[in-house]
Amino acid sequence: MTAFAAFYDHLMPELNGVTTAMVDLHLRMVARELCHDALVWRVPFTPINLVGGQAAYSLATAETMAEPVKVLSFSLAGVPIYDAEYVPADCWWNSAETEAKAPKYRDGSTPFALSLDLAQIILDDAEKPTASLAGGLKLIGALQPTQDATALPDFLFSRHLDTLRAGTLARLMVMAQRPWTNLTQGGMYMSAFTAGKAFAAKEARYGQTRKALRVRKWG
Repeated sequence: MTAFAAFYDHLMPELNGVTTAMVDLHLRMVARELCHDALVWRVPFTPINLVGGQAAYSLATAETMAEPVKVLSFSLAGVPIYDAEYVPADCWWNSAETEAKAPKYRDGSTPFALSLDLAQIILDDAEKPTASLAGGLKLIGALQPTQDATALPDFLFSRHLDTLRAGTLARLMVMAQRPWTNLTQGGMYMSAFTAGKAFAAKEARYGQTRKALRVRKWG
């Protein structure tokens, strides 16, 4: 984890008179927004032991100062059940896709609900296990920093520093009647943050690769 202090050299020179406590507050909120909207912090959750007839299970990860944002995919007893971002492996004109490898729910429907505090997943009756199985529920989900986080994952500093910097400066510079207020510059930084967040979301979903483009031959 990277402490908030590591960000100060990238923020303080443009914020005359600002306190570190104020920087920490807005940096934390910007990091939460980035992780919530762009889903950049993705991890496997701790495998869950299934209990026959039980629908609700607690979500947990090995990450510290983190809370769940969204369940991205999960499997039951090794069978793919749900994938929020599923894309068929083949183009629409190619029917070679193996159905056995495709998740059961892939059209936007979700076979579960999350508790209001996002601490539990509640499976629909159709997916409720009929028998117990150790580690039978495996999930991949997205996280965000908690409201009291004092550090951020290292990858946010190494890969998304510019976006976090832009968002934090934007929030602080539009504050009224402060020594560091700069509405024009704040607006520019907000535009940079919005663009950086959009790029981060795309990168988180697709990575640095894409499928080879294929076209049909006509005539």
